[in-house]
Amino acid sequence: MTRRSQLSTTTRTLTLTGLTRVSNFNNHNLETPKLNSSDKERHAHHDQIDLSLSFMDYTSLWNPSFHSAKKVVDSNLTKDEKLEDLEMVTHKVYFDVEVGGKHIGRIVMGLFGKTVPKTVENFRALCTGRQKPWKLICELILFYVLMLNSPVAGEKGTGKSEKPLYYKGSSFHRIIPNFMIQGGDFTRGDGRGGESIYGEKFADENFKLKHTKPGVLSMANSGSDTNGSQFFITTVITNWLDGRHVVFGKVLSGMDVAHKIEGEGRESGEPKSIVIISDSGEMPL
Repeated sequence: MTRRSQLSTTTRTLTLTGLTRVSNFNNHNLETPKLNSSDKERHAHHDQIDLSLSFMDYTSLWNPSFHSAKKVVDSNLTKDEKLEDLEMVTHKVYFDVEVGGKHIGRIVMGLFGKTVPKTVENFRALCTGRQKPWKLICELILFYVLMLNSPVAGEKGTGKSEKPLYYKGSSFHRIIPNFMIQGGDFTRGDGRGGESIYGEKFADENFKLKHTKPGVLSMANSGSDTNGSQFFITTVITNWLDGRHVVFGKVLSGMDVAHKIEGEGRESGEPKSIVIISDSGEMPL
């Protein structure tokens, strides 16, 4: 089989809202071409390139993708840093999840606050559904003035969008099997919105942690330094995202729930059913 025929077999061009994307078929859905030993190395390299281009969704600006990009230099650990220290869990948070209105379970996540404190604080606060006692006292007057006629708000109140800074009630709007599940757009619900507790966007903190396993919790973005509230949980190893998306936590329990969510996905990313974060909050360590 020629290289040209391999390319035509494994890739296709799709038109999406006036733009072109390249989508790679999953090997589970396509018969693997027979290769001789001399072609295997070239074919492996070709597959890596194809993967870097697949699943680009131009209808949403906050997506982890396979788009190839130059890796960021500071993603390597220094000689004094150990992985176990970088992955020290400083906070535990949870999502209760519903699919089609039916509760399917809880995902508990550990956050790495020593390595990426700003990113962790953003996610933790967006998970929290009530004021901390000391904050409630300090902000009591402001709370009544601003929140009296507003929807139930999170720890940080409402954002510039005038929506509560709170994951509860938001959806997993983009689900791709054998890749990841993505949520956190509580302003629009379609992947084009979201907002951080610091304002609309904030900078990439660092890329010390990698997408080395399923269950990695990472920030979705629309390019460098564009973090908001959208996040994703990997369901496979996704090391091509290293240096492009900030890893800030991992799933501690409930990976079976994440896989149930994954089962509601399509290659396009559009969920088969409505998948909602019915509740979220912080837990003791």
